[in-house]
Amino acid sequence: WGPGSQGCETGRLPEPETAATVNGQPIPLREFAKSYLQQAEQFRRQGVPSEMMKQFGIHKQVMDQLVNTELLAQAAEKKGVAADNDALLKVLREAPAFQKDGKFDIETYKLFVREYEGSTEVQFEDKLRRQLSAQRLLQLVESSVVVSEDEVKARYLKDGNAANATFVRFTPT
Repeated sequence: WGPGSQGCETGRLPEPETAATVNGQPIPLREFAKSYLQQAEQFRRQGVPSEMMKQFGIHKQVMDQLVNTELLAQAAEKKGVAADNDALLKVLREAPAFQKDGKFDIETYKLFVREYEGSTEVQFEDKLRRQLSAQRLLQLVESSVVVSEDEVKARYLKDGNAANATFVRFTPT
């Protein structure tokens, strides 16, 4: 109804499609929004008020998680660590969202991917495979780490002998 309008459309500027970019790889805004809503819903079910969620900075936590997963997926790709088809199939077949009468249902799966994920099965499976590869790399690293008792004791002595104090000073008036 004026310069820049789009007829019956809302007239709003289109929102950016990327929430962040990690080494040239975009993290879609839709993925961030979906993860944020899932995290917020978890907090709501636990009775956490929305004001407290803002104080927790869940938007930053969600973004950090997405960035970390992408970094791990990129590292897994560079190291040649990949989730095989069996691992992918196992996750898909065991996911409660794809079950109908206690069994994996291909139509439920396709509907979920199309409606909830807003993508194709191939895109969804590629995304899931990257996440599984990231988890596998993390498991490989964690399983190969050995920490001696001396290292634990030294860290405890270093960090355990510190104190954080917060105080408030009031004027006599």
